Amino acid sequence: MNRQIGKTEIFEWYDGIVFGLASVENLQALVCLLAFDPDANRKLYLLASVSWEQADMLRKLFAEHGLTPFNNDLISNILIKSDEMHLTSSPLEEGKMAALTPLTAIQRERLVPMSFPLIDAAVSSRAISEWLGDKEPS
Repeated sequence: MNRQIGKTEIFEWYDGIVFGLASVENLQALVCLLAFDPDANRKLYLLASVSWEQADMLRKLFAEHGLTPFNNDLISNILIKSDEMHLTSSPLEEGKMAALTPLTAIQRERLVPMSFPLIDAAVSSRAISEWLGDKEPS
């Protein structure tokens, strides 16, 4: 399904958003770059719904401490509570449309643990193979 990207807030950046928040129509989402193949210029993002309270807590943590407090436990707890998760390879640009695909149960299980900084994990050969391989992630 195509949905319009609203405001984005970037916590980690590397040739595009790596970690942050985005509003997608009526959804407030945590954005995590799962895989990035710089040679092919291919990316895959996770958008996980968060409550407005969770989003405010993430903004406050980032404003006060940068990326330091962001770790697997914090993000895992947020992902566990997320009732709506999507994948997209569309650029996450304000005002643009992005093609979102709901996560399958198997894909959801593969999300954790996440390691920080996310860019290091996203450019790893494992992430590229697992999420951007020739076949659809299962």
